[in-house]
Amino acid sequence: MNVLETDRLILTPITENDLRFLLDLRNNKHVCEWIIHEPLSESDQKKWFDTLKNSVIFIIHLKSGEPIGTIGLTDINYRHQRAKWNLRIHPDYWRKGYAKETIKKFLDYVFNTLNINKLMGDCFVENIAEVNNLRKLGFTEEGIWQEHYFHKGKFRDSINFIMLKKEYENNKLLH
Repeated sequence: MNVLETDRLILTPITENDLRFLLDLRNNKHVCEWIIHEPLSESDQKKWFDTLKNSVIFIIHLKSGEPIGTIGLTDINYRHQRAKWNLRIHPDYWRKGYAKETIKKFLDYVFNTLNINKLMGDCFVENIAEVNNLRKLGFTEEGIWQEHYFHKGKFRDSINFIMLKKEYENNKLLH
């Protein structure tokens, strides 16, 4: 897997050395408000890492080397050329443009290197910052999954967003 670089960031494949940062990120109370998965134990995090056979996951570093998040693909189906994606940025780095910068570089890799045709992901409907960011980047709302997740004691709706390779190629904001 390649190393990807932007003006401010370096995306490198995750290694076992990154698990402590990823566990801390996943268990961060602000991040937990918006991610669908619950916090994990250290042993569960290691089991997760050991099962990443059909995944491509990068850790996002500032050029200084400090990790700030993760972006990746899961459930990759090369026959049908589709995958699910997710992004997590540490709250200290929210609203600084790192998510958009990461996504743009990642999409180039997904569509032009991995030859994925359909990229899928979802987020809670009330995550307005993410919903707006995805729309600005050209993702299409494919539908709302009502009461799709039971999270923090209640059922929550989720918006399913997709981007097709042809939409990526026609989106001038991403190039």
